[in-house]
Order: sequence, then structure tokens, then C-alpha cells
Amino acid sequence: MIKDIYLKYSFYVALIGYVFYFLNYHPLAYFDNEERFMSIFKEPSHYVVVVFPACYYFLKNKNYLQFLTILFTFILSGSSVGFLGVGLMFLVPFLKIDRIKYLFIAIPILIIGFIITFNYNDGFKMRVEESIENLNALNNGKFDEYTNMSSYVFLSNMYIAKQNFLEHPFGTGIGSHHHMYTTKYYKNMRAPEYLVKQDHHRDNSFDANSFFTRSVSEFGVFGIILTFFIIAYFYKGLYSNEYLLHGIFIYIVIKFFRDGTYFPPELYYFLWMFYFLKKNQKESYND
Repeated sequence: MIKDIYLKYSFYVALIGYVFYFLNYHPLAYFDNEERFMSIFKEPSHYVVVVFPACYYFLKNKNYLQFLTILFTFILSGSSVGFLGVGLMFLVPFLKIDRIKYLFIAIPILIIGFIITFNYNDGFKMRVEESIENLNALNNGKFDEYTNMSSYVFLSNMYIAKQNFLEHPFGTGIGSHHHMYTTKYYKNMRAPEYLVKQDHHRDNSFDANSFFTRSVSEFGVFGIILTFFIIAYFYKGLYSNEYLLHGIFIYIVIKFFRDGTYFPPELYYFLWMFYFLKKNQKESYND
């Protein structure tokens, strides 16, 4: 079954990534000086979103060797998306209506986990602190000189999306975020000079860095409605005893925070996998 192939290769990709990481060999890295865990992917966040459903599946099915093997790669990746996903991993089981009361226990644990990660992971701490320090850029587009790239890309695209939404509440059309970024709103921004010199000051302008940001920018209020519709649809998978459906729900939520590419290759797989797993479960129930 293709599900088993995905689970097996996710584990293999993690093992390959360990070899690359400890050899400091990153053949496909987007940045030449990148030293974080990303296995055969271009960025740590790309690696995280693809293997995360498998990680959750291994946890819930008590395949602890595979689970821990992948979990530690998220720590080594230093990806904020990875830390977000780990938080969701332990939060998702309590999002069902009949278990919502347990959130009062889960949330304090997640807060403690956030504090520990913040204090002991310098990369994560830097991105959080600089994102908070530059929140005012959402209003004026002016960034501090040494703002790290992750924070800049995240906040700059949100600034562009906000401006575009306020002027065009019903959107400007698919693919228009990049156009509005480069031709209209960028002139009001002040990007960090070091990113301008490296020609990275407009990175992720094509995909707006997150699905939610891009959909709001390009489709306005319809993008907001679409967001709630998609999350509500995949939320139904949490009531299944097929844990890969739960993992795909986490993938969808993560995607709204990171990667605004509408149809990356893995999305087709997860959409069809979600559909067929639900269909097979329904047929088994009817039988």
C-alpha cells in the first residue's frame, strides 16, 4: 500500500539526513552556509512538513524507534515550523469535542515546552525575539538593520498581504501577491541592508511565505473563508482511528503558517491519501 511506502521512505529520508548532517554535507541547500538538518530537501522547513504526518503516525502506533528518530531531526533542523508541529502533535488529540476538557492540562504543558525551547535553542529564540521586536513593521514596513531572514520574510509578506487586503478586500487574483509586492508596496518598505546586498530582500514574494498570507492577499475575504473551510474539512479526520489522517491534518495546519505554494508535489499525495483513507474506512464501516 502506498501509505506504507510513504512511512518507510520518511524513515529512510531521516536516516539519510543524519549522515548529511554529521558530515555537514547539504547538496541541495538553498543557502551555501546552511548547517541545519534538512536531509535531501532545500530547506529545513520543507523536510519537516513532508515527514511530519509519518512522525505523528509512528507516535500514535507506538513505533517509538521511528518516532524518536524523526523527532530528533526536528530539533536539529532548528525550524520554527518543526517546533510548531511538535506542539500540535501533542495538542491535536485533545481538539475533539469529547476531549476538549483536557486542553486545560495540555496547554500549560505546551507553554512549558515553549519556554524550555526558547531558553535552550538559540536559533528559535533569535527568530521569536526579532519577530516580536519587528512587529511594528506590520504597520510601517520598516525593519531593523539586522533582522534575521526568517523573521523578515514572515513579517514582510504579512505587511504586503495586509496592505493588499485593505485596498482590495475581495482580492487581486491568483499570482498577484508577488506583483503587488514588487511593483506597489515594496517602495514603502525598508528591508535590512544585508539582505538587499545579498539579493534576498524579496525572497518568498511568490508564495508569500505561508498559505494563509497568500490566500488572504490574493483572494481577500474569500481566502479567509477558504481557510476555515479547508481546516474544517480536514478536522473531520481527527474522529478516525487512522492516525495518518491526524498527521495530514497537522500538515494542513502547518502549511497555513509556512509555504504558500498552492500545489507543491507532496500536497497532491496528502490530499489523495486523506480521501482514500477516509473512503476505505467508510466502506469498512458499512461492511
